[in-house]
Amino acid sequence: MKPTRIQYKPLANLVKGLESDEGRSTEEIREEMVKKGYDPEGLALRLQAISDAASKDARLAWKRIGAAVQARADAAFQGLRSWAERTAAEVDKAFEDVQEGHYGAAARMKLQTAFRNKQAGELTKDSKATFLDSIDALRRLADEGAREPKE
Repeated sequence: MKPTRIQYKPLANLVKGLESDEGRSTEEIREEMVKKGYDPEGLALRLQAISDAASKDARLAWKRIGAAVQARADAAFQGLRSWAERTAAEVDKAFEDVQEGHYGAAARMKLQTAFRNKQAGELTKDSKATFLDSIDALRRLADEGAREPKE
């Protein structure tokens, strides 16, 4: 694992100092720190606490990211009208539009993959509606992602 650049200058200076003391024993470094008035054990405990906090924060970052992504997805899905609420004619027309590529090549590919073992006549309105709901959701997410500012 490659260490990240240390943003906190005093800590960076400490790391540089320790790296420059290669070849010296731990006891020699400790004695020099004590001569200069530092408490090596206390410093080590503080560094361990900082490291533990940073490690915990990094381990739990996925939860914050996941919550933010879920919130964006929930916001994007609000207002979507389910295809299950529409008439059979509307569902059939939209399904045909996907088959013909009007929803884009990706939607058409998903349709072919999802129903590769079925003929269009074998599919129920509910199956088609569920598929169309997922296509609408993916399109909405793609639209929301395109509007987000890039970092």
